[in-house]
Amino acid sequence: MTSCFLSHATSDEEVLRAELVNDLERIGIKVFIAQRDIGGGDDWQNALRKSLASSQWFILALSPRSAESDWVAYELKCALEGHLSDRIIP
Repeated sequence: MTSCFLSHATSDEEVLRAELVNDLERIGIKVFIAQRDIGGGDDWQNALRKSLASSQWFILALSPRSAESDWVAYELKCALEGHLSDRIIP
């Protein structure tokens, strides 16, 4: 199964789920969304790194809010430093 890591601003999540995530998951692509897939009490950075390591693609949802997000910047930095550097979809 193809898998991807979706990097986005939390405030954009509702729109992304309605317009992108549901469509991707309907055709069998597993989408990692931090707010949905990281459990309470989990180490956030460790969980992000594990998901990035197991993902085949990195989707960067660009918006004014994501451009200002420290977490989006961190996720992109990790993707660029890892095996996803040539598998980024903006």
